[in-house]
Amino acid sequence: MFSNSRAFGAPISAALKLGAVGLTALALTACGPANPSPSATPTNPGSAASESSAQTLEISDAWAKSASQSDEHAMTGIFGQIHNPTGQAISIVSATTGVAEMVELHETVMDAKGNTVMQAVEAGFEIAPGGSLILQPGEEHVMLMGLTQDLIAGAQVDFTLTLSDGNELAVTAEIRDYKGAQETYSHEETSPENSQEPASGN
Repeated sequence: MFSNSRAFGAPISAALKLGAVGLTALALTACGPANPSPSATPTNPGSAASESSAQTLEISDAWAKSASQSDEHAMTGIFGQIHNPTGQAISIVSATTGVAEMVELHETVMDAKGNTVMQAVEAGFEIAPGGSLILQPGEEHVMLMGLTQDLIAGAQVDFTLTLSDGNELAVTAEIRDYKGAQETYSHEETSPENSQEPASGN
């Protein structure tokens, strides 16, 4: 991919021309499109059609709340915005990371007593054609449980989203201190105030 001057009686000038063509091809290859941003990179090969679903998802402001693995619950959440610019729905069915023993897709709902509680979204998150999914505290988010290391503000955490077509999207999120309500990220009651904006960690 990516000989000698008189082979088979070819004149020197012909060999030089062939060499020039080869150099031109290499130059054109070097000028090809750059790799996807490391903050959102498709990781599964698959078919061209399914690859495009992962490649076209636009992820912005991905961040995770800082947390310690020594905390009582050792849990935290990942947030951000995911836009689907295609003409078909795209579903995120699961997520994984190397910094937690378990990862779930969560939503926040009201229980029978009127309390705000979190629960796993077994069917995953579907993003409509041209629509966006906003992951934020107090609403949909990616839940990390059983942290295996501290998540310190200013650092980054890598995680992978798996789509319904089997393709995967590697994402890097900034870790930030959360200055809003001090939610616990457990399956216990949470506060509606969790929707407040986080502060960037430096």
